[in-house]
Amino acid sequence: LYRGMSKQLYTLKPVSSFSVSPHVAKSYSNTWGDTYEASIPARFIASTYFTGYGCAEEYEYVVLGMGEVIRHIKRSEVKV
Repeated sequence: LYRGMSKQLYTLKPVSSFSVSPHVAKSYSNTWGDTYEASIPARFIASTYFTGYGCAEEYEYVVLGMGEVIRHIKRSEVKV
């Protein structure tokens, strides 16, 4: 999964939005932000765009547990 943020990674919330599309995530990082890639264990996935809660156009996954999830994330270079 991917997440684009215009601020540091520590701004993750207890419920955070990720996308399966690196290009969608990159669009959220703005010019000065970063895009992050994560291999998030299934137990942290609250919902997906095809199970109900999540935006289909953004291929969204809703992820729980900021503290535990943060160790699965690394900065990613996304080319658009």
